[in-house]
Amino acid sequence: MIYRDYILLTKGSCPYCQEAEGLLESLEINYQAIDLEAVPEVLQQFKGAMEHNTVPIVLGSFGAGCYKLIGGCDDLKRTLVVEDE
Repeated sequence: MIYRDYILLTKGSCPYCQEAEGLLESLEINYQAIDLEAVPEVLQQFKGAMEHNTVPIVLGSFGAGCYKLIGGCDDLKRTLVVEDE
């Protein structure tokens, strides 16, 4: 699937979050990273709502403000490989 842009819910100290951001930057793909390390209770709420227990939580958008859960860093990598083919 080709996404127009991405949202990353991250913890700044997380190496997988940094890797996901670096990957999107290197490919010049639009994204917004929201660092939730300072508000762990909000991060826990997102994890529960998304049923995704790790960070980053990666969301992709087709446009019009509609986002779909992609998963984590490895899921993002798989998505980008599919997009490049």
